[in-house]
Amino acid sequence: MSRSIVKLLFFVGLLTAPHFAEPPAARAESARIDRAYKRLAVKYGFSIPDRPVFKNNIRGDRAPADKVEDELDRFFAALENLTVSFVRRTGVNKVIVCENLAHGGMKPDGLATEDSIYLKVGFQERTVYHEFYHVFDDVRHEDKKWRALNPPGFRYPQEPPEKSAHRKTETAAAGARDDWRKHFVTDYARTAEWEDRAETFSMMVHEGPKFMKRVEQSDVLRAKMEYIIEQTSRASLLGRDYWSERLGLTRQATDSTPRR
Repeated sequence: MSRSIVKLLFFVGLLTAPHFAEPPAARAESARIDRAYKRLAVKYGFSIPDRPVFKNNIRGDRAPADKVEDELDRFFAALENLTVSFVRRTGVNKVIVCENLAHGGMKPDGLATEDSIYLKVGFQERTVYHEFYHVFDDVRHEDKKWRALNPPGFRYPQEPPEKSAHRKTETAAAGARDDWRKHFVTDYARTAEWEDRAETFSMMVHEGPKFMKRVEQSDVLRAKMEYIIEQTSRASLLGRDYWSERLGLTRQATDSTPRR
């Protein structure tokens, strides 16, 4: 048999051989997130959609279900460091894990809207705490009490000058501005008061007793810590003992903090 005939028979065999493609129903099922994650989400008071919906100029790409599930394993492990009551009281209705998360030309680890949290594949653990606090804090809530905690002369870039009229204007020497760093848990915390609060909360949860080493260097940061404790330590939120256990504080120290 000539070589050309052998080749012809080979290609005819490929064309006529049965194809065992995955049935449409099986493909649809594999695109869905396992129900176990959805049941766990219900416990915390939110849902996890199979197909992400983006709003408020937020952009992203749908991630494969198996990749989303890997990220949800990390997400729910992070939630174990909060309380069910706190998560439910934040008002988060949806949690969306996606690829290529973007907003306003930036590619953040996470974003929060009034009732939803978006996390990109590969997010950091503390991003979870940061975004949940945003929703709890009404995302862009302004509070002159918080602003008054900052050192004299400091003003957030988004803060209109008239809102810091009770303090010195931002004309401090470069050395003084460098000294401001110790009063903020990250550089990002200095960009807006709501970011400052969310970053402070996330570091308190994420770092635990290590956070207290920061507090020892800054009375401003101590005051911010006390603010967060005041806002979150009611029984219906994190509870009276949460921060004493999380930060290694004495019960007396947390009890002395006034509650809202």
